[in-house]
Amino acid sequence: MRKRVTKRILCLCAVCILCVALSLSAFAASRAKTGWRLGAYGDQTYSLSVYGNTVLSPNRNVVIYQSQNITDQLWIQQTAPNGLYYLVSGIDGYGTYALNIYRYQGANYLNCDVYPLSGNERDASIEIQYEQNSSRHFKSYYYGYYLVATGASNLANVKWGSRDYVNYSDWWFPVSITA
Repeated sequence: MRKRVTKRILCLCAVCILCVALSLSAFAASRAKTGWRLGAYGDQTYSLSVYGNTVLSPNRNVVIYQSQNITDQLWIQQTAPNGLYYLVSGIDGYGTYALNIYRYQGANYLNCDVYPLSGNERDASIEIQYEQNSSRHFKSYYYGYYLVATGASNLANVKWGSRDYVNYSDWWFPVSITA
């Protein structure tokens, strides 16, 4: 009788462990997001990237970096009110951090960084302008500045500024990635 109870308990424990393992993998799969790697200036060599090693924090800098299929370069287009959009980072799988315009005077004025979307919807609202050559321009809707790279090299900074061809304001959706 005692062996039966022990076997039943072991069997029940095994079933519980299996259920937990399956639910965790299902949860992880539900967090996976498909988005885009945004090529800078029509050149797929460099892409828009959150600076660092897969880390999100308020005012984390945004740069261009050698194109790779990594979550640092995964951007998800979310619909915002009034026909606008948010470009959110896919690093955490939840889309809680969006592109942000740094508006405080100082060295980082008009810098592009990521910031929690909740409570920061105004700064994160962008208008997407589609061009005939399939590129896009991202405009900070409420402030009138465009997303621009300061150069075409690894770790070139990204900021908000005027739209022209000198400051690399063309962006491409070259590769769909899932992370």
